[in-house]
Parts: sequence; structure tokens; C-alpha cells
Amino acid sequence: MDAQTLFLLKMTVYTVFAFITLLILAGMSAVCQKAEQPGWSAIIPGYNLYVLTLAVARIDLIWFFLALIPGLGFFAWGVICNEIARRFHRGIGFAIGLSVAPMLFWPILGYNDDRYIKKLKSPKPSKRWQDLDKDDEQDDDREITRTRRRTDEASTRAVPKTKSQ
Repeated sequence: MDAQTLFLLKMTVYTVFAFITLLILAGMSAVCQKAEQPGWSAIIPGYNLYVLTLAVARIDLIWFFLALIPGLGFFAWGVICNEIARRFHRGIGFAIGLSVAPMLFWPILGYNDDRYIKKLKSPKPSKRWQDLDKDDEQDDDREITRTRRRTDEASTRAVPKTKSQ
């Protein structure tokens, strides 16, 4: 390769990288604005992680520090993205998309009609377990009814009818 071709290749790669970075920052900025935070906070490295952790995801400060540790950072970033996705009523698949393919998912989250929820309603596990217990009780009642029918049928067959009765 000659020097001019190499230069054009490098400039193309840099341009694509800059375009992807701008897409991510624009999406993060829109998400911050939906969360009533200044849009410029998404542009400053380090501070954007702080704002996304504490103000947008609304989780503990420890996740911010864990995101800065090599190795644990990817896991912490996944937790932060999951909480942000939950704040917009999105699921775990969208959270994975935010962390793995941010150039697609941050603009989607920032520029669609989803609303930011400040207070999440936590699911009540007791209600779920009560529903499961009710289902189990209904299954038990059905089994008891079947057993009684079988017993009644067997007892009527077991007693032979005599002529005197």
C-alpha cells in the first residue's frame, strides 16, 4: 500500500469511529434530558457515567466505582444499563443492547416516545407466590375430588347386593 491509500483508509476508519461516537453521545444526551438532567452531561467522560448511574439509573454510588474497575466494569455497566432500561419500561434484552450495541440502542431509547419513570414499582413476590399457592390448592382440591370419586365407585362395586337388601 502506498502512503496515500493508507492515509485514506485511516481517515475512513476515524470518520466511522467519530460518527458512531456522535450517535452514542446524542442518544445518551437525549436520555439524560428525558431524565431531567442536562444534555451536556452525557458528553463529558467520567461525568456521564456518574450522571447515568446516580441520576438516570438511580442506583447506589458503588456501581459507579465498580464500573471503573477493569474486569468488573463490564458487569457493572450491564447492571447500570439494565436499571436505565427498566426506567423506560424496557426489558433485559434492551439492556443487553444498550451495553453491547450502544450505537443502535441509545438513540432508540433517547428519541422514541418512551417516558422516564422516576419511581419504579417493585414487583411483590408475595403476590406471585400467593397465586402459585392458589393454583397448587386448586390442583390439590381436584386431586382430592378425583380420589373421592374413585373411592365411592370402588366402594359401591365392592359391596355385593343381596336379595334381602
